[in-house]
Amino acid sequence: MQSALDFLNRARKLSPRDPEVHAVNGSILREMGEERAALRQLRLSLKIDRRQPEALIELAIIEV
Repeated sequence: MQSALDFLNRARKLSPRDPEVHAVNGSILREMGEERAALRQLRLSLKIDRRQPEALIELAIIEV
């Protein structure tokens, strides 16, 4: 999963306003047990696009 995070970190640098990049990053961080970091990424994704489906789903999973 670390290689996926490395890839997403590069993607965030190239497209910092892409909500999908932040949502996927949040999803991977959640899977790794990094809940705080995941929440930051998911909330950033929703700040960019409040209807981003993956971010909404992942946020619901964490909050349950």
